[in-house]
Amino acid sequence: MVINKGEEAKEFYRVRESWDDRDLTSYDSENKKKGIGFTIIFFLFSFFIFILAVGFAWYSFNNNSSAFSQNKIDFFINAPVSIDSGSDAQIDFSITNKNASALSDAYIVVTYNSGDTSSGNKNLITQKIDLGEILPNISVNKSISASLFGNEGDSKEIDSTLFYKVTSSKAEFNIVGTPINVLIKSSPVSIVVDSLKEVHQNNNFQFTLTVTNNTNNDINNLLVSVRAPNDFVYASSSLSTYNSNPSWLISKLSSNQKQVITFSGQLTGPLGESDAFTFLAGLPKISSSTSSSSTALNNFDNYNLSLDNVYSKVEKSISIAGQYLDVAITSDGTSGSGMVSAGDLIYLEFTYKNNLALPLDNLVFMAKLSGNAIDVDSIDAGAGSYDPDNNVVVWDKSGMSELSQIPANGTGVFNLKFKIPSDAVSGSNIRIQIYGKGDRSSETGVSSDQNLSIDRNWVVN
Repeated sequence: MVINKGEEAKEFYRVRESWDDRDLTSYDSENKKKGIGFTIIFFLFSFFIFILAVGFAWYSFNNNSSAFSQNKIDFFINAPVSIDSGSDAQIDFSITNKNASALSDAYIVVTYNSGDTSSGNKNLITQKIDLGEILPNISVNKSISASLFGNEGDSKEIDSTLFYKVTSSKAEFNIVGTPINVLIKSSPVSIVVDSLKEVHQNNNFQFTLTVTNNTNNDINNLLVSVRAPNDFVYASSSLSTYNSNPSWLISKLSSNQKQVITFSGQLTGPLGESDAFTFLAGLPKISSSTSSSSTALNNFDNYNLSLDNVYSKVEKSISIAGQYLDVAITSDGTSGSGMVSAGDLIYLEFTYKNNLALPLDNLVFMAKLSGNAIDVDSIDAGAGSYDPDNNVVVWDKSGMSELSQIPANGTGVFNLKFKIPSDAVSGSNIRIQIYGKGDRSSETGVSSDQNLSIDRNWVVN
Protein backbone atom coordinates (compact mmCIF):
# COMPACT_ATOMS: atom_id res chain seq x y z
CA MET A 1 0.00 0.00 0.00
CA VAL A 2 1.43 3.34 -1.05
CA ILE A 3 0.82 6.30 1.22
CA ASN A 4 1.19 9.77 -0.06
CA LYS A 5 2.86 11.42 2.85
CA GLY A 6 2.22 14.90 1.54
CA GLU A 7 -1.56 14.44 1.45
CA GLU A 8 -1.53 12.73 4.80
CA ALA A 9 0.28 15.65 6.31
CA LYS A 10 -2.31 18.05 4.95
CA GLU A 11 -5.21 16.07 6.41
CA PHE A 12 -3.48 15.74 9.73
CA TYR A 13 -2.82 19.42 9.79
CA ARG A 14 -6.59 20.06 9.59
CA VAL A 15 -7.31 18.09 12.79
CA ARG A 16 -7.75 20.40 15.73
CA GLU A 17 -5.81 19.86 18.87
CA SER A 18 -8.80 20.54 21.24
CA TRP A 19 -12.61 19.78 21.09
CA ASP A 20 -15.72 21.03 22.88
CA ASP A 21 -19.54 20.56 22.74
CA ARG A 22 -20.05 23.64 20.65
CA ASP A 23 -18.03 22.16 17.88
CA LEU A 24 -20.12 18.99 17.90
CA THR A 25 -23.43 20.90 17.79
CA SER A 26 -22.28 23.06 14.95
CA TYR A 27 -21.24 20.08 13.01
CA ASP A 28 -24.54 18.24 13.40
CA SER A 29 -26.74 21.18 12.43
CA GLU A 30 -24.73 22.02 9.37
CA ASN A 31 -24.01 18.60 8.03
CA LYS A 32 -26.86 16.25 9.09
CA LYS A 33 -29.38 15.80 6.20
CA LYS A 34 -33.16 16.15 6.81
CA GLY A 35 -35.66 13.48 5.40
CA ILE A 36 -39.15 11.70 5.74
CA GLY A 37 -39.15 8.71 8.03
CA PHE A 38 -39.73 5.19 6.78
CA THR A 39 -42.91 4.82 8.89
CA ILE A 40 -44.62 7.78 7.24
CA ILE A 41 -43.69 6.60 3.76
CA PHE A 42 -45.04 3.13 4.51
CA PHE A 43 -48.33 4.54 5.87
CA LEU A 44 -48.93 6.74 2.82
CA PHE A 45 -48.18 3.89 0.47
CA SER A 46 -50.59 1.59 2.35
CA PHE A 47 -53.37 4.21 2.33
CA PHE A 48 -52.95 4.68 -1.43
CA ILE A 49 -53.26 0.94 -1.98
CA PHE A 50 -56.42 0.88 0.20
CA ILE A 51 -58.07 3.65 -1.82
CA LEU A 52 -57.34 1.79 -5.04
CA ALA A 53 -58.84 -1.41 -3.60
CA VAL A 54 -62.07 0.32 -2.46
CA GLY A 55 -62.47 2.09 -5.78
CA PHE A 56 -61.95 -1.14 -7.68
CA ALA A 57 -64.51 -2.94 -5.48
CA TRP A 58 -67.10 -0.19 -5.98
CA TYR A 59 -66.53 -0.19 -9.72
CA SER A 60 -66.81 -3.95 -9.86
CA PHE A 61 -70.01 -3.99 -7.80
CA ASN A 62 -71.77 -1.40 -9.94
CA ASN A 63 -70.53 -2.52 -13.32
CA ASN A 64 -70.38 -6.26 -13.07
CA SER A 65 -73.26 -7.42 -15.29
CA SER A 66 -73.77 -10.49 -13.16
CA ALA A 67 -74.42 -8.52 -9.89
CA PHE A 68 -77.99 -7.52 -8.88
CA SER A 69 -78.67 -3.87 -7.98
CA GLN A 70 -81.90 -2.04 -7.15
CA ASN A 71 -80.38 0.97 -8.90
CA LYS A 72 -80.85 -0.95 -12.13
CA ILE A 73 -84.64 -0.94 -11.75
CA ASP A 74 -86.48 2.04 -13.22
CA PHE A 75 -89.98 2.70 -11.80
CA PHE A 76 -91.91 5.60 -13.35
CA ILE A 77 -95.51 6.84 -12.79
CA ASN A 78 -97.42 9.22 -15.03
CA ALA A 79 -100.89 10.81 -14.63
CA PRO A 80 -102.73 13.84 -16.07
CA VAL A 81 -102.00 17.17 -14.43
CA SER A 82 -105.71 17.95 -13.99
CA ILE A 83 -109.13 16.41 -14.60
CA ASP A 84 -112.78 17.25 -14.05
CA SER A 85 -114.25 16.00 -10.80
CA GLY A 86 -115.92 12.62 -11.28
CA SER A 87 -113.87 11.82 -14.37
CA ASP A 88 -111.54 8.85 -14.76
CA ALA A 89 -107.81 9.61 -14.66
CA GLN A 90 -105.53 7.16 -16.50
CA ILE A 91 -102.45 6.34 -14.43
CA ASP A 92 -99.54 4.77 -16.34
CA PHE A 93 -96.71 2.72 -14.80
CA SER A 94 -93.41 1.75 -16.45
CA ILE A 95 -90.98 -0.77 -14.90
CA THR A 96 -87.61 -1.57 -16.53
CA ASN A 97 -85.30 -4.31 -15.19
CA LYS A 98 -81.69 -3.62 -16.24
CA ASN A 99 -80.26 -6.42 -14.12
CA ALA A 100 -78.87 -9.69 -15.49
CA SER A 101 -81.34 -11.62 -13.32
CA ALA A 102 -85.16 -11.58 -13.36
CA LEU A 103 -87.57 -10.04 -10.88
CA SER A 104 -90.15 -12.51 -9.61
CA ASP A 105 -93.61 -12.13 -8.03
CA ALA A 106 -93.62 -8.41 -8.88
CA TYR A 107 -96.69 -6.26 -8.26
CA ILE A 108 -97.65 -2.60 -7.67
CA VAL A 109 -99.90 -1.25 -4.89
CA VAL A 110 -101.63 2.04 -5.74
CA THR A 111 -103.39 4.18 -3.11
CA TYR A 112 -105.38 7.39 -3.66
CA ASN A 113 -108.24 9.41 -2.18
CA SER A 114 -111.12 9.10 -4.63
CA GLY A 115 -113.11 11.83 -2.84
CA ASP A 116 -114.26 13.02 0.55
CA THR A 117 -117.17 11.25 2.19
CA SER A 118 -120.22 13.02 3.62
CA SER A 119 -118.67 12.47 7.07
CA GLY A 120 -115.61 14.47 6.04
CA ASN A 121 -113.31 11.42 5.87
CA LYS A 122 -111.09 10.47 2.96
CA ASN A 123 -112.42 7.69 0.74
CA LEU A 124 -109.09 5.86 0.29
CA ILE A 125 -108.94 3.38 -2.59
CA THR A 126 -106.24 0.69 -2.89
CA GLN A 127 -105.57 -1.20 -6.12
CA LYS A 128 -103.11 -4.04 -6.73
CA ILE A 129 -101.51 -4.55 -10.16
CA ASP A 130 -99.92 -7.97 -10.67
CA LEU A 131 -96.79 -7.96 -12.87
CA GLY A 132 -95.49 -11.51 -12.37
CA GLU A 133 -91.93 -12.11 -13.62
CA ILE A 134 -89.93 -9.29 -15.22
CA LEU A 135 -87.07 -10.73 -17.26
CA PRO A 136 -83.63 -9.09 -17.57
CA ASN A 137 -83.46 -5.99 -19.79
CA ILE A 138 -87.25 -6.01 -20.22
CA SER A 139 -89.72 -3.12 -19.71
CA VAL A 140 -93.30 -3.66 -18.55
CA ASN A 141 -96.05 -1.03 -18.91
CA LYS A 142 -99.36 -1.08 -17.03
CA SER A 143 -102.29 1.36 -16.72
CA ILE A 144 -105.29 1.76 -14.43
CA SER A 145 -108.25 4.16 -14.28
CA ALA A 146 -108.99 6.09 -11.09
CA SER A 147 -112.24 8.01 -10.53
CA LEU A 148 -111.47 11.21 -8.63
CA PHE A 149 -114.09 13.43 -7.00
CA GLY A 150 -113.74 16.78 -5.32
CA ASN A 151 -114.35 20.49 -5.38
CA GLU A 152 -112.66 22.76 -7.87
CA GLY A 153 -109.08 23.40 -6.76
CA ASP A 154 -108.72 20.19 -4.73
CA SER A 155 -105.52 18.19 -5.25
CA LYS A 156 -105.55 14.39 -5.17
CA GLU A 157 -102.31 12.53 -4.37
CA ILE A 158 -101.62 9.16 -5.97
CA ASP A 159 -99.08 6.95 -4.17
CA SER A 160 -97.58 3.72 -5.51
CA THR A 161 -95.04 1.11 -4.41
CA LEU A 162 -93.35 -1.63 -6.48
CA PHE A 163 -92.82 -4.96 -4.70
CA TYR A 164 -90.60 -7.80 -6.03
CA LYS A 165 -88.38 -10.76 -5.16
CA VAL A 166 -85.04 -11.97 -6.58
CA THR A 167 -83.82 -15.52 -7.13
CA SER A 168 -80.93 -15.13 -4.70
CA SER A 169 -83.19 -14.24 -1.75
CA LYS A 170 -86.55 -15.19 -0.27
CA ALA A 171 -87.09 -11.66 1.04
CA GLU A 172 -89.47 -9.17 -0.59
CA PHE A 173 -88.06 -5.83 -1.65
CA ASN A 174 -89.85 -2.63 -2.61
CA ILE A 175 -89.37 0.69 -4.35
CA VAL A 176 -91.57 3.65 -3.36
CA GLY A 177 -92.63 5.66 -6.37
CA THR A 178 -92.68 9.44 -6.51
CA PRO A 179 -96.17 10.69 -5.45
CA ILE A 180 -98.26 12.18 -8.26
CA ASN A 181 -100.75 15.03 -7.67
CA VAL A 182 -103.82 15.52 -9.87
CA LEU A 183 -105.68 18.85 -9.70
CA ILE A 184 -109.50 18.92 -9.79
CA LYS A 185 -110.19 21.71 -12.25
CA SER A 186 -113.99 21.70 -12.19
CA SER A 187 -116.87 19.96 -10.46
CA PRO A 188 -119.63 18.20 -12.42
CA VAL A 189 -122.21 19.58 -9.99
CA SER A 190 -122.20 22.94 -8.23
CA ILE A 191 -124.35 24.18 -5.35
CA VAL A 192 -125.17 27.84 -4.72
CA VAL A 193 -126.72 28.56 -1.31
CA ASP A 194 -128.77 31.70 -0.72
CA SER A 195 -129.76 32.44 2.87
CA LEU A 196 -129.45 34.99 5.64
CA LYS A 197 -126.24 35.14 7.64
CA GLU A 198 -128.12 36.10 10.81
CA VAL A 199 -131.55 34.87 11.82
CA HIS A 200 -133.92 35.56 14.67
CA GLN A 201 -134.02 32.90 17.35
CA ASN A 202 -136.96 30.46 17.00
CA ASN A 203 -138.23 32.20 13.83
CA ASN A 204 -138.56 30.39 10.51
CA PHE A 205 -136.14 31.39 7.76
CA GLN A 206 -135.53 30.03 4.26
CA PHE A 207 -132.69 28.52 2.26
CA THR A 208 -132.61 28.50 -1.54
CA LEU A 209 -130.35 25.89 -3.16
CA THR A 210 -129.49 26.08 -6.85
CA VAL A 211 -127.98 22.79 -8.05
CA THR A 212 -126.38 22.87 -11.52
CA ASN A 213 -125.16 20.05 -13.77
CA ASN A 214 -121.98 21.48 -15.34
CA THR A 215 -121.37 18.55 -17.70
CA ASN A 216 -122.60 17.62 -21.16
CA ASN A 217 -124.13 14.41 -19.81
CA ASP A 218 -127.26 13.75 -17.78
CA ILE A 219 -126.78 12.87 -14.11
CA ASN A 220 -129.21 10.35 -12.65
CA ASN A 221 -130.15 9.85 -9.00
CA LEU A 222 -128.24 12.84 -7.66
CA LEU A 223 -128.52 13.22 -3.90
CA VAL A 224 -128.54 16.70 -2.39
CA SER A 225 -128.25 16.78 1.37
CA VAL A 226 -127.90 19.19 4.27
CA ARG A 227 -125.80 18.42 7.30
CA ALA A 228 -127.49 20.75 9.77
CA PRO A 229 -126.64 21.58 13.40
CA ASN A 230 -128.54 19.92 16.22
CA ASP A 231 -130.51 23.05 17.07
CA PHE A 232 -131.99 23.35 13.56
CA VAL A 233 -135.68 22.39 13.34
CA TYR A 234 -136.74 21.56 9.78
CA ALA A 235 -140.13 22.92 8.72
CA SER A 236 -140.84 22.33 5.01
CA SER A 237 -139.33 22.21 1.51
CA SER A 238 -140.34 22.62 -2.11
CA LEU A 239 -139.42 18.97 -2.93
CA SER A 240 -140.33 15.81 -1.08
CA THR A 241 -137.50 14.86 1.23
CA TYR A 242 -135.43 11.71 0.70
CA ASN A 243 -134.79 11.45 4.44
CA SER A 244 -134.99 13.61 7.53
CA ASN A 245 -131.61 15.33 7.31
CA PRO A 246 -133.16 16.86 5.10
CA SER A 247 -132.06 15.40 1.75
CA TRP A 248 -133.58 15.28 -1.72
CA LEU A 249 -133.18 12.84 -4.60
CA ILE A 250 -133.07 14.37 -8.09
CA SER A 251 -133.86 11.44 -10.36
CA LYS A 252 -132.48 13.17 -13.44
CA LEU A 253 -130.55 16.41 -13.84
CA SER A 254 -130.07 17.08 -17.54
CA SER A 255 -126.91 18.45 -19.07
CA ASN A 256 -126.24 22.09 -18.05
CA GLN A 257 -129.61 22.26 -16.27
CA LYS A 258 -130.46 23.67 -12.84
CA GLN A 259 -132.68 22.47 -10.04
CA VAL A 260 -133.87 24.95 -7.40
CA ILE A 261 -134.76 23.62 -3.94
CA THR A 262 -136.13 25.78 -1.14
CA PHE A 263 -136.55 24.69 2.45
CA SER A 264 -137.21 26.42 5.75
CA GLY A 265 -136.71 25.88 9.44
CA GLN A 266 -135.60 27.63 12.59
CA LEU A 267 -132.60 27.75 14.89
CA THR A 268 -133.35 27.25 18.56
CA GLY A 269 -129.86 27.62 20.00
CA PRO A 270 -128.65 30.32 22.40
CA LEU A 271 -128.34 33.95 21.29
CA GLY A 272 -125.01 34.81 19.75
CA GLU A 273 -124.22 31.25 18.70
CA SER A 274 -122.97 30.64 15.16
CA ASP A 275 -124.21 27.41 13.55
CA ALA A 276 -122.49 25.63 10.65
CA PHE A 277 -124.44 24.07 7.76
CA THR A 278 -122.83 21.77 5.16
CA PHE A 279 -124.52 21.26 1.79
CA LEU A 280 -123.53 18.16 -0.19
CA ALA A 281 -124.26 16.79 -3.65
CA GLY A 282 -123.11 13.39 -4.86
CA LEU A 283 -123.88 9.78 -5.60
CA PRO A 284 -123.87 6.63 -3.48
CA LYS A 285 -120.72 4.54 -3.72
CA ILE A 286 -120.26 2.95 -7.12
CA SER A 287 -119.65 -0.80 -6.79
CA SER A 288 -116.08 -1.72 -7.66
CA SER A 289 -113.62 -4.53 -7.16
CA THR A 290 -111.28 -2.11 -5.46
CA SER A 291 -111.19 -1.86 -1.69
CA SER A 292 -112.19 1.32 0.14
CA SER A 293 -111.11 2.43 3.60
CA SER A 294 -113.99 4.89 3.95
CA THR A 295 -115.12 4.77 7.57
CA ALA A 296 -118.70 4.68 8.79
CA LEU A 297 -120.37 7.93 9.77
CA ASN A 298 -120.25 8.96 13.37
CA ASN A 299 -123.65 10.20 14.39
CA PHE A 300 -122.71 13.13 16.59
CA ASP A 301 -125.15 15.41 14.76
CA ASN A 302 -127.79 12.83 13.77
CA TYR A 303 -126.65 12.86 10.15
CA ASN A 304 -127.57 9.50 8.67
CA LEU A 305 -126.96 9.70 4.93
CA SER A 306 -123.77 8.26 3.44
CA LEU A 307 -122.24 9.74 0.29
CA ASP A 308 -118.87 8.14 -0.41
CA ASN A 309 -117.95 10.39 -3.33
CA VAL A 310 -119.04 13.99 -2.99
CA TYR A 311 -119.35 16.01 -6.19
CA SER A 312 -119.72 19.34 -4.45
CA LYS A 313 -119.62 20.67 -0.89
CA VAL A 314 -120.55 24.14 0.40
CA GLU A 315 -120.34 25.32 3.99
CA LYS A 316 -122.24 28.24 5.49
CA SER A 317 -122.37 29.71 9.00
CA ILE A 318 -125.49 31.42 10.39
CA SER A 319 -125.61 33.30 13.67
CA ILE A 320 -128.58 33.46 16.04
CA ALA A 321 -129.83 36.89 17.12
CA GLY A 322 -132.53 38.20 19.43
CA GLN A 323 -134.58 41.41 19.60
CA TYR A 324 -132.83 44.25 17.85
CA LEU A 325 -135.66 46.64 18.88
CA ASP A 326 -136.95 46.38 22.42
CA VAL A 327 -140.17 47.92 23.85
CA ALA A 328 -140.98 48.15 27.56
CA ILE A 329 -143.72 49.79 29.70
CA THR A 330 -142.01 52.50 31.76
CA SER A 331 -145.13 54.16 33.16
CA ASP A 332 -148.31 52.29 34.11
CA GLY A 333 -151.37 54.07 35.48
CA THR A 334 -152.49 50.80 37.07
CA SER A 335 -149.25 50.59 39.11
CA GLY A 336 -148.52 47.27 37.44
CA SER A 337 -151.61 45.65 38.90
CA GLY A 338 -153.56 43.13 36.87
CA MET A 339 -156.83 44.40 38.31
CA VAL A 340 -158.77 47.51 37.18
CA SER A 341 -162.15 48.96 38.08
CA ALA A 342 -165.04 50.20 35.96
CA GLY A 343 -164.48 53.85 34.91
CA ASP A 344 -160.67 53.73 35.40
CA LEU A 345 -158.43 55.62 32.99
CA ILE A 346 -155.50 53.46 31.85
CA TYR A 347 -152.38 55.44 30.92
CA LEU A 348 -149.36 53.63 29.51
CA GLU A 349 -145.99 55.03 28.44
CA PHE A 350 -143.69 52.87 26.31
CA THR A 351 -139.93 53.26 25.85
CA TYR A 352 -138.19 51.72 22.86
CA LYS A 353 -134.48 51.10 22.30
CA ASN A 354 -132.31 50.20 19.30
CA ASN A 355 -130.03 47.37 20.49
CA LEU A 356 -127.81 47.56 17.43
CA ALA A 357 -124.56 49.44 16.92
CA LEU A 358 -126.08 50.64 13.63
CA PRO A 359 -129.07 52.91 12.91
CA LEU A 360 -132.59 51.58 12.27
CA ASP A 361 -134.89 53.05 9.61
CA ASN A 362 -138.69 53.30 9.32
CA LEU A 363 -139.66 52.12 12.78
CA VAL A 364 -143.23 50.90 13.25
CA PHE A 365 -144.94 50.00 16.54
CA MET A 366 -148.33 48.29 16.65
CA ALA A 367 -150.64 47.71 19.62
CA LYS A 368 -153.37 45.12 19.25
CA LEU A 369 -156.27 45.79 21.65
CA SER A 370 -158.72 43.07 22.59
CA GLY A 371 -161.26 42.33 25.29
CA ASN A 372 -164.73 43.55 26.15
CA ALA A 373 -163.83 46.27 28.67
CA ILE A 374 -162.42 49.04 26.46
CA ASP A 375 -164.19 52.27 25.61
CA VAL A 376 -162.99 52.59 22.02
CA ASP A 377 -164.13 56.21 21.86
CA SER A 378 -161.72 57.04 24.63
CA ILE A 379 -158.60 55.62 22.94
CA ASP A 380 -155.91 58.28 22.65
CA ALA A 381 -152.67 57.17 20.98
CA GLY A 382 -151.01 60.59 20.99
CA ALA A 383 -149.03 60.80 17.73
CA GLY A 384 -150.26 57.35 16.72
CA SER A 385 -153.35 56.40 14.75
CA TYR A 386 -156.15 54.03 15.68
CA ASP A 387 -157.73 51.61 13.22
CA PRO A 388 -161.19 50.74 14.63
CA ASP A 389 -161.81 48.03 12.03
CA ASN A 390 -158.82 45.97 13.24
CA ASN A 391 -158.66 47.43 16.73
CA VAL A 392 -154.98 48.27 16.17
CA VAL A 393 -153.00 51.37 17.11
CA VAL A 394 -149.99 52.21 14.91
CA TRP A 395 -147.07 54.56 15.58
CA ASP A 396 -144.84 55.29 12.59
CA LYS A 397 -142.95 58.12 10.89
CA SER A 398 -146.16 59.62 9.49
CA GLY A 399 -147.09 60.81 12.99
CA MET A 400 -143.66 60.73 14.66
CA SER A 401 -140.87 62.01 12.39
CA GLU A 402 -138.24 60.69 14.80
CA LEU A 403 -139.28 57.15 13.81
CA SER A 404 -137.94 57.64 10.31
CA GLN A 405 -134.52 56.74 11.76
CA ILE A 406 -133.04 56.27 15.19
CA PRO A 407 -129.29 56.07 15.77
CA ALA A 408 -127.30 53.17 17.17
CA ASN A 409 -128.45 52.42 20.71
CA GLY A 410 -130.99 55.26 20.36
CA THR A 411 -134.17 55.44 22.50
CA GLY A 412 -137.57 57.13 22.42
CA VAL A 413 -141.10 57.04 23.87
CA PHE A 414 -144.73 56.82 22.77
CA ASN A 415 -147.90 56.55 24.84
CA LEU A 416 -151.45 55.23 24.90
CA LYS A 417 -154.43 55.83 27.12
CA PHE A 418 -157.99 54.52 27.16
CA LYS A 419 -160.90 54.28 29.61
CA ILE A 420 -162.70 51.35 31.17
CA PRO A 421 -166.48 51.76 30.58
CA SER A 422 -168.35 52.70 33.73
CA ASP A 423 -170.76 49.83 33.15
CA ALA A 424 -167.99 47.25 32.63
CA VAL A 425 -168.98 43.89 34.13
CA SER A 426 -166.78 42.42 36.82
CA GLY A 427 -164.55 39.75 35.34
CA SER A 428 -164.31 41.45 31.96
CA ASN A 429 -160.83 41.44 30.50
CA ILE A 430 -158.54 43.76 28.57
CA ARG A 431 -155.48 42.64 26.58
CA ILE A 432 -152.80 44.68 24.81
CA GLN A 433 -150.02 43.24 22.62
CA ILE A 434 -147.14 45.46 21.45
CA TYR A 435 -144.96 44.62 18.47
CA GLY A 436 -142.09 46.71 17.05
CA LYS A 437 -140.08 46.47 13.86
CA GLY A 438 -137.61 48.47 11.76
CA ASP A 439 -135.57 48.30 8.60
CA ARG A 440 -131.96 47.15 9.10
CA SER A 441 -130.89 49.07 6.00
CA SER A 442 -127.28 49.39 7.16
CA GLU A 443 -126.80 45.60 7.10
CA THR A 444 -127.15 42.82 4.54
CA GLY A 445 -128.11 39.19 4.98
CA VAL A 446 -129.84 39.74 8.32
CA SER A 447 -133.36 39.05 9.49
CA SER A 448 -135.77 41.87 10.37
CA ASP A 449 -138.07 39.49 12.23
CA GLN A 450 -139.11 40.41 15.76
CA ASN A 451 -140.96 38.68 18.54
CA LEU A 452 -143.90 40.16 20.40
CA SER A 453 -142.45 42.69 22.84
CA ILE A 454 -145.33 43.11 25.34
CA ASP A 455 -148.37 40.98 26.18
CA ARG A 456 -150.32 42.55 29.05
CA ASN A 457 -153.70 41.59 30.57
CA TRP A 458 -156.11 43.26 33.03
CA VAL A 459 -159.31 41.99 34.62
CA VAL A 460 -162.15 44.26 35.80
CA ASN A 461 -162.62 43.92 39.55
